[in-house]
Order: sequence, then C-alpha cells, then structure tokens
Amino acid sequence: MRSKAEGLVGQEFNEDEDFVFGLNAIAEQGARNVLITQESGCWALLREDRIVHRYRARAPSIEPVSVVGSGDVLLAAYLVARLKSEPPEDALRAAVATGTASTLEVGAGRFEQRQADRLSSAVEVTELEPVASRS
Repeated sequence: MRSKAEGLVGQEFNEDEDFVFGLNAIAEQGARNVLITQESGCWALLREDRIVHRYRARAPSIEPVSVVGSGDVLLAAYLVARLKSEPPEDALRAAVATGTASTLEVGAGRFEQRQADRLSSAVEVTELEPVASRS
C-alpha cells in the first residue's frame, strides 16, 4: 500500500520517479520483491534469476464501490499467479485486474472472477528503467 511504503522510506510519492525511488529504497532494506499498490494499479520491483525488473501496472479506469481490502486482494492474486509459475508481467496483470475487480464489490476480499478476467485485458504493464539514486 502506498501510505505504508511512504512511511518506510520517509517521503510522499507524487511523481513516477518517487515510486521507483520507493521500490529501490524498500529493496535496499532487504525485501527481495516489492509491490506498492495505489488506486491506479501498482509499482513492482521483482527479481528473476538475479536480475532486477521494475514495472508499472495500470488498472483500467472504473468507478469503485469500495476500495477496502483491494490491495490485499491484489497481493494475494499476484502470489497465486506466481505459484502457478506465470511470468511476472502476467502475474501483475492478473493481480491488478483482480484488485480492481474487488473495488466493484462491497466487503473486503470480495471479487467476481469473471470481472477480473474481463478487466485483465485492459491492464497495462510496462517495464521501467531504473532512476539514479538520490543522495
């Protein structure tokens, strides 16, 4: 979650560069993989075969009913996809779609798989280049 990540690194995230800085800063604290969720999707730093990849996954624009628990749903969907050996980009796409689907339901952790499947094709996943570290 964005606010928790901001607390870990001691600064607010406003620009794209801030999120990439946050990914790197949290990873430097010892996390192997990092997901920072926000209303529009998530940012990710993922290690595959000793190579660090950074991603931005954008959710399709919808009118949410309730965002309670949607970050937890996103994380759970990501972990399930990775346990099924899906590639990182596909796992992020499924995770963001499922987290987005959960915002269409009242009640934490609730979502309709059909909605998640429908939303999946509209999730945009982009691999990012790292930014220079801040002093």
